[in-house]
Amino acid sequence: MNVTSEHLKSINAILKSKKRDSDPAHFLALLTGQFIIYGMDDPQRNYLAIALLAEEAFKANQTSIDEKKVGPKVASDKAVSKQVSNYFIDFNKQGDVVAHGAGFALIRGADPTPQDATREAERAAFSTRFETSSLGLTAVPNADQLFSGAKKDNLDLYKSKKELKDLTGSLKNFAVRRACKFLIYDSIKDGVKIAYALDDLTLLTVVTGAAINLRDPGGKSVKQKVPVCTSEIREIFRNWDYLKDHVVFFKDFKSVPPPWCTPTAQGNEIALWAKYAAARARKLQAKYDKTDNKLYKTVKNTVASAAQNNIPILTLRDFHASKPSAFNPRYALPVDNEAHENV
Repeated sequence: MNVTSEHLKSINAILKSKKRDSDPAHFLALLTGQFIIYGMDDPQRNYLAIALLAEEAFKANQTSIDEKKVGPKVASDKAVSKQVSNYFIDFNKQGDVVAHGAGFALIRGADPTPQDATREAERAAFSTRFETSSLGLTAVPNADQLFSGAKKDNLDLYKSKKELKDLTGSLKNFAVRRACKFLIYDSIKDGVKIAYALDDLTLLTVVTGAAINLRDPGGKSVKQKVPVCTSEIREIFRNWDYLKDHVVFFKDFKSVPPPWCTPTAQGNEIALWAKYAAARARKLQAKYDKTDNKLYKTVKNTVASAAQNNIPILTLRDFHASKPSAFNPRYALPVDNEAHENV
């Protein structure tokens, strides 16, 4: 992703208005509150750079951003800003995966020479909240699920005969993947908006859950990996009935419909999202098969509707209308499964 002259034209128009929310559909409207940026690396850096430069311009009463200053180098160290996940998640540097009972736990060691004492304290607190949540490694119920999670980081592990105890590096990356999901809910509890940049993403890969080839500088394939963005967006889709009030998708710094809605979705992507929705509904149906549960009945109707009418848009509508987030109290959602059993 590159910041173009057209991008700057709309950004500078907002600066000239002297109102951060003069264009409610623009990314800069989020400057009126707290937000955290999700997305691929370059878009994440560019969105952060624009946020930092625009805020600086507003405070200085400037009416434009110098095009020469724009670029991901402005946000070369994402870890210094609370507006990206790197501020909170540093498991690859400070984390260690250790045996815990029948499974594993992520232990974050304190940074002995932190550059920022406040950030170090916040990282430590976040790590504790994450690992003691049901998304932490400790909460993963069995070895099969841990191994499945580790494989997302490297599909070559399907051919491997290694045991879990020899895959601590991949398990650490699995923890990062789950921590990125947890941070969405953890941020929302503090009133923080999620700005998800779809720039540079292949959305067909997201909906199919396909792996991509990671290559070295010479172009040689190093490994196949399911992108973390894929896990994040599919998580958002599953709980969209709750997250729709907290997550905003962007492309080219403008808000857009979610990836499962037109015009963001292209070709047969809506049909593929509907297929995924029906599969999720079946899982919920099997897990919460209770005749006195109205939520379960709605999900059951979603499955039946998907099978009968084969109209993807209706399947998506019915799936989210069934409030699947109410079945998912294990995250940081403000719902409780037991309280919903007879709702």
